Amino acid sequence: MEKSPLIPRAQQMYPLMEKYLFSQLTQRQFCQQEALSMSTFLYWLKKYRRHQQNDAQTSREFIPLHFAANKNLPTSTQPTCAVEYPNGVVVRLFGSVTVQMLAQLVNLRAT
Repeated sequence: MEKSPLIPRAQQMYPLMEKYLFSQLTQRQFCQQEALSMSTFLYWLKKYRRHQQNDAQTSREFIPLHFAANKNLPTSTQPTCAVEYPNGVVVRLFGSVTVQMLAQLVNLRAT
């Protein structure tokens, strides 16, 4: 699922919202500093938070992993290893499994 490009105003306002979130200022102080009306600020802060929330939900979708195929591996009908995630997803691995492969699977996290 591709992200939709930000409209020009959002491209201007989202960095301001990030600036606010990393500042130690109150909303009122930040608005005064940036010459923003409080209503405009609250509108864009709400949009920014929704956008961030949507990005977080999108990043929880399937993450494809690509491993180089090794033609010397024996084919088997029984998995060599299985990794079960807290959400119930089970990944079954066939053939030779390296520690690096397992580390990649165990350390998957949304960015």
